[in-house]
Amino acid sequence: VDAGKDAGFKVTATAQSAGYFTEPSLESYRAVVFLNTSGDILSDNEQAAFEHYFQLGGGFVGIHAAIATEPDWALMDKLLGTRASGAEPAPATATIKVADRVHDASKSLPERWSHPDAYYNFAANVRGVQHVLATVDEKSYTGGTMTNTPLNDHPVAWCQDVDGGRSFY
Repeated sequence: VDAGKDAGFKVTATAQSAGYFTEPSLESYRAVVFLNTSGDILSDNEQAAFEHYFQLGGGFVGIHAAIATEPDWALMDKLLGTRASGAEPAPATATIKVADRVHDASKSLPERWSHPDAYYNFAANVRGVQHVLATVDEKSYTGGTMTNTPLNDHPVAWCQDVDGGRSFY
């Protein structure tokens, strides 16, 4: 919350979707952030309101465990581009490599840096479907399975414009 406010954004933080995931309420937001959410968190009516908001140009940001949010909702599959696979990851420090050195979200980042996190493995590689911004070097930690895929890399940050809105994970 403080980081958003420090950057000049109006931020509303809540653990309860009721009252926020309605068409009138969502109209006042440029983006909705799912920060470490998981499971089934929205009612059918809230999902419908979010879909309408998104199609009218709304934004979605999924952070970390959000990859496991709303597992049976087709829109979330489209926004994320893939889902987590395997067991929940153990924390590790790994090397991140910026894949797009021009995009606004990644251009100010160093080309490579070490970062502690819990690196999810994914059911599919999003490269070619989503715009990949950064990857993790699986040689720099234990537990990665993405380099065993045909594309041989492990995206950890990506974005896309889709269905009138924009999504970022």
